[in-house]
This record gives sequence, structure tokens and C-alpha cells, in this order.
Amino acid sequence: MMPTSSNNNFDDEPTVVIGAVTSPPANPEGQGPDHDLFGDPTPDISTAPVAGGWQPDYFWPLLGQSNIFVAASLSALNLLVQIRAANGHDNVQELRGLAEQYVQAFQESLAKGASAQDVRNIASYALCSALDEAVLTTPWGANSNWSNQSLLAEFHGDVWGGERFFEHIDMLRKNNNKNAPLVAFHLLLIDLGFEGQYRVQRGGDKVLEQLRRDLGRRFRRDKPAPVSSLLVGRADAGRTNRVRRYVPIWVVASVAALILAGGYVFFEERYEVALVPLYEKFVAIADNPLAPVRLDQ
Repeated sequence: MMPTSSNNNFDDEPTVVIGAVTSPPANPEGQGPDHDLFGDPTPDISTAPVAGGWQPDYFWPLLGQSNIFVAASLSALNLLVQIRAANGHDNVQELRGLAEQYVQAFQESLAKGASAQDVRNIASYALCSALDEAVLTTPWGANSNWSNQSLLAEFHGDVWGGERFFEHIDMLRKNNNKNAPLVAFHLLLIDLGFEGQYRVQRGGDKVLEQLRRDLGRRFRRDKPAPVSSLLVGRADAGRTNRVRRYVPIWVVASVAALILAGGYVFFEERYEVALVPLYEKFVAIADNPLAPVRLDQ
């Protein structure tokens, strides 16, 4: 029997309270706005490579609501993407400190957004598990001291993230309407490469893919997301609003057709590869809506 963490006393059916979201600081104290600890420009998660080589759309909400868990964890998710893509890191301890700040900011943001304690625990547990696995499955992370001071152990006194992550999904999906945003947050972490116990199980990749398909069907059956919400959920809300204002009607119709053809909320037809670059073009157009046109003589 697995040991039980003292910090994981969850209700059978925790309620996700959707309220005002206070996003965590994009750059913790001591970090510049344009570069990260890897010395690279701060990335945009919308262009992040993910497991399986396909590009999901990170702007989707669930059940017509912006996902408060995604909104509160954008900085941590960007760091997660960088870790998986990095060939090495000169100061893993410094990286560990940054990850800790992001988890703390995530927890504080959810608390200000009025999420219940048990819900915050589950969400934080999932984020810590994903960050720990991202580091420890790299050659440089596996040879570091990270395993002796994991985020999961620090914040939750637990080391069973690879199993409990999926136990939480099973518990939450019993009440899909109430817990949909939190289930979706777990699925986003899976899309970003989290495998947990299935990493070492024979045929685990197939089990993980089937889980994603099953949950996609369930979300679809319960309540499909509206087309207009595809552009919701970006950290820069003002920019999103400008994009939505200037998107022509034929674009909305095209996206609607793609969704109808997709079959699953989680984009089984992989149309995200085309959608995300188009979205960035819409952003550029919206930022300069009245750009003059010059006719060459």
C-alpha cells in the first residue's frame, strides 16, 4: 500500500470554484523580463513542442470558462517546456529555486481566486509532479540532486506523483461538470509530456493515449466549448480582445468547420498545427489594424 501524504486529505468530489484570477508574476524577483535561466528569450507556450510531435492549442477553455489553473500556471508551464527542450543547465540549484517560486505563485493565485484548499492541493500536486518528472527524465537532471529535494516532497510531503496524478484524475472525473477545468489542467500536463507511472509500464504510452481519448469524448458529451472561446485564456487579455475584434467572419466560420470535423475537444484531428500560426498572424494584424497600403508605381 502506498504511503498517504498528510497534506492530501481530499474530498471525494472536490468542487472547483471559478472566480477572479490573479495571475502569478511573469518573472520572479531577480529574473529579467526577456530571458530565462537558460539564457534564452522567454518563450511563448503557444509555440511549445509537446509529446508526440504535435502542437495543441493552448488558448482553449473548458465549458465556456477560462481555465483558472492554466491561467495561474503560465510561468511554470513555460519553464516546464524549457526544461524538456534543454540539453543541460549550469546551475540546477538555481533552476530549482525558480521552479519553487513558480509553484508558490501558482498556489497563491488560486487562493486569491477563491479555489477550495483541497482543489488547490490537487492542482499543485499535479504541477509539482510534472516539473519534477521533466527535470529527472533529462540526463542532466537525473545526475543532479533534484531527486533528493523534489518539489513534490517539499510542497506535499509525497514521492508518489507518478501514480497519484492519475488517481486524482479518476477521482475528479466522477463529477465531470464540476471538476472539468481541473481535469483539463491534468490533461494539459500530459500533453506537455507527463507520463508518470506509464513511462515505465509496458504499453504505457497506449494506455495514456486511450485515457486522453476517453476524457475527450466525455468532455464532448457533457458540453462542447463554444467556437468564440478558442481565443480565450491567453495571459495578455487585452491583446486577445483586440484579436477577437478584428478577426473576419470567414475565419470564425473556418474554425467552426474545423471543430465540427475534429470529433474531440482535444483536437484529435491535429488541426492545431495550422491554427496556432494563424492565431499569431491575427495578433500581428490586430496590433496594426490601420497599417497603410503602398501601391508601387
